[in-house]
Amino acid sequence: MEQKKTLLVGIDLDNEFTQLACCDQEDAKLIPIVFSGGREKIATAIGVEEATKKWLIGADMEALLENESGDVVDGLLAKLLGEEKIPVLTASFAPEEILERFLRRCLLQVKEQVPGYLIAKLIVTVTDTSSQMRERLSRVFAKLGLLSDRLVFITRGQSFGEYVLKHRKEVFGQTVALFDYRKSGMHYSQVRLNTKRRPVLLELQGGDLSDVLPYQEDFDYADAFAETAAKLFARQTVMRVYATGVGFANEEIAGKALGRIAQGRKVFLGDNLYVNGACYFAQRLMENQGSIEAMSRDYLVMAEETVPYEVSMDLFYRGRTENIVVLEPGINWFDVKKTFDFILDDTDQLDLTLLDALTGSKSKASFFLDGLEKRPRKMTRVRVVFDYEDVDTMHVVVTDFGFGEWYPATGRTWEFRLGGLKA
Repeated sequence: MEQKKTLLVGIDLDNEFTQLACCDQEDAKLIPIVFSGGREKIATAIGVEEATKKWLIGADMEALLENESGDVVDGLLAKLLGEEKIPVLTASFAPEEILERFLRRCLLQVKEQVPGYLIAKLIVTVTDTSSQMRERLSRVFAKLGLLSDRLVFITRGQSFGEYVLKHRKEVFGQTVALFDYRKSGMHYSQVRLNTKRRPVLLELQGGDLSDVLPYQEDFDYADAFAETAAKLFARQTVMRVYATGVGFANEEIAGKALGRIAQGRKVFLGDNLYVNGACYFAQRLMENQGSIEAMSRDYLVMAEETVPYEVSMDLFYRGRTENIVVLEPGINWFDVKKTFDFILDDTDQLDLTLLDALTGSKSKASFFLDGLEKRPRKMTRVRVVFDYEDVDTMHVVVTDFGFGEWYPATGRTWEFRLGGLKA
């Protein structure tokens, strides 16, 4: 049977737990990946059985730990950022190698449960979007044959946004709330869907509630939870609430807490929201021919890591000066990498127009190319590279490419930073 590269896979990759789901491009139905013991969520940990030297995950790894019949390495994402090798039985392994073995076994479960298909896109939700984490995760997935053309990182907030967007008909005119109770404490997110504008705006807001709702085993948080929720929901129409995370594992306490806010609202408790949201992101990405920018032209998902501005420039194009959009809003800052070559029209400066996608306000920014060689009009070609250092800081590099054999390139480079973009 010929394998088709049409499988869309979502991974919710956390330092404590990992969960996978998938679907085929031609079939929107999500398939949860089930591990040994019938589990859909497993610890982000891997063990080695001493007798067989076999690497184990999920329930098999937990049995090994319980029987003290081998070594177990947990917290694999936190360890990935370390530099020292990790001892396992009588050997030592680099953190990337151990995570690779864990993820390889996770993806083997996908292959076994959905045979005959190859991965078209792998969407990974992460809580740490630092350059170091993304670079090391990318290296690990590359060793598994998943390069940047098939690999996308998104935040859990974006995954939540995609989940809500998938159910947009059910939440029309409402604010949708999410309580994520982790070992680090309670985290809150909410989504507002503005269908009156184009593109449709889905704005995510939230914050850390760990100061009032810290994580403690068997902590009866019902009263504090209800009081906090009441303050958050004030003057809003919140008819749908999602709850997830290990803090809700105690069914008795969770039931009491969520019951206090359920009057007139639909409340959902479960652990598959993020992984399903990752699959929904993959579906929408492929509907837009794999273009993240195209995704934002119909539905603009504005989250913590997305850039808020559309950036345009007045450029000489097809015989006249036109305002050309060079950067789209609603894209993760770490995914922005755009290169443009164009001809300068009797100027030694670049003028940018920034349009705030949330407020509609415009601002201007100018970069001066001091020392640019003097040439006749329209006889200077420059290359401009845009990226972001973080969600708040745009980075622009301009290089003089001259004009063919008439005016050789000097190779001179100008570098600019524009900060305060998320303030």
